[in-house]
Amino acid sequence: MDNDKEKDINNTEIHSAEEAAAENKESGRETAAKSKEKSAKSKPPAVKQTDAHRTRQKNGKKNVGKSKPKNRNSSHLKVVESKEKSSKTAKKPKTISVPKSWVFTGIGLVLLIVIFIISKNSVVKIGEKQVMFSQEYTMSSKADFHVCGNNIYYVSKDGMILLNKQGESVWTDTFTMTSPDMLCDGEYAAVADSKSKLVNVYNLAGKLYSITAAGNITSFAVNPIGCCAVVCKVDDDYKINIYSDAGEQMFEGTYASSDGMPIAVDISDDGKLMAVSLVNISDIKLKSNVMFYYTTKTEAQSTESSDGMISAVNCGEEITSVVRFLPDNSCLAATDSRIMNIGGENKQNYTQNWEIPYTNYITAMDIVDGKYIAVAYGEPISAGTEAKPSYSVCWYNTKGKEIGSAVTEESITKISSSLGASIVYMGKNFKAFTVKGKELWSYVALQNVESMQFYDTQDRIVLATATKMNLLDVKKGADMEEEADKDSPEQADDKDGEKTENITAQNTENASAEGNTDKKSAEKTTSEQTTTEQTTSAPKED
Repeated sequence: MDNDKEKDINNTEIHSAEEAAAENKESGRETAAKSKEKSAKSKPPAVKQTDAHRTRQKNGKKNVGKSKPKNRNSSHLKVVESKEKSSKTAKKPKTISVPKSWVFTGIGLVLLIVIFIISKNSVVKIGEKQVMFSQEYTMSSKADFHVCGNNIYYVSKDGMILLNKQGESVWTDTFTMTSPDMLCDGEYAAVADSKSKLVNVYNLAGKLYSITAAGNITSFAVNPIGCCAVVCKVDDDYKINIYSDAGEQMFEGTYASSDGMPIAVDISDDGKLMAVSLVNISDIKLKSNVMFYYTTKTEAQSTESSDGMISAVNCGEEITSVVRFLPDNSCLAATDSRIMNIGGENKQNYTQNWEIPYTNYITAMDIVDGKYIAVAYGEPISAGTEAKPSYSVCWYNTKGKEIGSAVTEESITKISSSLGASIVYMGKNFKAFTVKGKELWSYVALQNVESMQFYDTQDRIVLATATKMNLLDVKKGADMEEEADKDSPEQADDKDGEKTENITAQNTENASAEGNTDKKSAEKTTSEQTTTEQTTSAPKED
């Protein structure tokens, strides 16, 4: 019995040792897994083996597989979490290195480059689709146009018409002039005939008054409140008269030929000052002056001069061809050597403020909205000087400071300005620029253009040819070209000429085939064809 008990005890001890080894092995695995966690618990102290303890160990051994999923700190879950973290860590550099804002910016830049390339490499055809309305006339009508807000002054030898934005006539004034010239300032327009003595002054409501000069008109001007200055020649002398917006005479001056010939005249915006350029060529040496006068009798009496003269600027041998008042009452005087700014708010001190000497030949000039001066430069006057680029245009403010410039491909012959921008004429090529020198658009015409002006925006123009005026929509930033008109007079002449040449060649061939048996008939045919060609190409008269 003792041996059996001893065997049982030994077996029990062996079995307990095996179970203890298994337990230690399993405990080692769990301890290894737990050691990887920051919150791992310390190993519990060893306890004396008991039957109850061994029973719990046996039961625990049997349920080892079932208890693993419940263990949140198992090595399996730790591996999965490690993979997720590594995956997130791999993605983060992509997000940081390429933010969404950078992606959108890159896409925008690509689109801008594509649009720029397309716009630079494409020519927009401007035809009937862009015409808002048109006004047709004959070549002998001597038509001229001026844009005033949403309206257009249209003058011909037969009268003046005001057109609205639909192209409809608001009012009409009829007259007969041989060669009408129109000047505009603000909402006022003056029309004079250099071969007669008549001057008409208008505003948007219609005709304000008419002036009959004492002699043939040589020069005239109008200001933004409707005052008009008229220079005329009477015998060998000259007279200058200033009229108010009601047509009443405000000033009269007489100038003998020996004192000088009035070249240009202008009235200040408030109507109280007059500037006139006088050139005396009676002596061997040329003399030139710009003279300033008060136009009202009250202010004229306050001066020491009997005729109301307040100042005279000596220009030496330079010819002053342009005098133009600015809104601050200063006056721009352009000579053949420089541009001067004279006077200003202080009427008692009408002296030179600043000047811009010419380094190049001047081919065109214009005033932009009374705020800027646009000057077109040609070839340099002399070599070795700091000249402007040939075929360029510069814009200056009223202080004489350059604020913008642009270079063109051809010589500029004319400038038309308004709305803070200028259109430069280069034959049949036209370019529009802001006063900062930024190009707005270009236009290539197929026929001669008499006038091109901005309408109510920089994207609309009034374009006048020899026989038609069109109000067009143009595209900012585009290179535009006039679409060929099948019914245009020039193309019609070309077709008729080709037709006549073909008929002549055919008749000549027939005559040769017949042995020239009837020379008189052939001569008669040729004469008739020549008459037909001349009749076809001759312009229509009213």
